[in-house]
Amino acid sequence: MPCAHRSRLPRLASITVSVSFLVVLLTATPAWAWGRLGHRVISRLAERHLTPQAKAAIAELLEPGESLADASLWADENHGQLPKTAHWHFVYVPLDEPRYERRYSGDISSMGCVVDKITEFRLVVKDKTKSVEERRFALRFLIHCREDMHQPCHVGDNHDKGGNLKQVRWFDRGSNMHRVWVSVRPNHPWRPW
Repeated sequence: MPCAHRSRLPRLASITVSVSFLVVLLTATPAWAWGRLGHRVISRLAERHLTPQAKAAIAELLEPGESLADASLWADENHGQLPKTAHWHFVYVPLDEPRYERRYSGDISSMGCVVDKITEFRLVVKDKTKSVEERRFALRFLIHCREDMHQPCHVGDNHDKGGNLKQVRWFDRGSNMHRVWVSVRPNHPWRPW
């Protein structure tokens, strides 16, 4: 009898693992585009892990009622008034390279890339001799840039300008990879977040 019971244990374990995997697959939410929702979610998660001192320091810099999630969208929402900041959102790292090196910034290094700007904005946010407006601007971009660095079209270099030159068909319409990745919901073609 004991031998029969032992032979069922591996089978039971296999069934348990299979059912667990199926439950995870069926309950997982889809990974939609980065866009507004991606920025807001990351900021909301980060906000949960801030110390009370960090929350207070951030509240001093942001507009009354402005959350970290609101601040994370500011750079994209105001890009029309900030044309010289376009290069601050990305850096090109060749896909076959294991890590970033400054030389990848190339011709954008004089304008600043996301890596350079993060370093700069961290210093400005900490500098109490700077005005609140300067520090607020730096904080908003710092939040946004840190989040953009995790978006593949903002870091990888496939010689396609961050996916803008990579043409794709999306719900039977033409577009480019970057636009699909950052702004389109899969179940609602061409509707921004």
